[in-house]
Amino acid sequence: MTFSKKNEYSQREWDRTVGYGQVPKEYMTLNELERKHKELSKEVATLEKQRSVKRDTELWNVIRDKKKEKLDIKTRIERKKNGL
Repeated sequence: MTFSKKNEYSQREWDRTVGYGQVPKEYMTLNELERKHKELSKEVATLEKQRSVKRDTELWNVIRDKKKEKLDIKTRIERKKNGL
């Protein structure tokens, strides 16, 4: 018997297969990655506006972490587009 191993899941497929939680980034489809990247871009923009008003170091740390996650997702998108 040969089993095919699926390496990509949409959120709906993940819920049906695993039953709980978010799809880990390494298993997201290209569309899911692009959606997540867009969502993070909006979050970062909102946080940047808050940072200009409120000079809180905790807020800066949150922005830094969101930007790191956004960069990681952007890298994964480029790898999937290039077939790596």
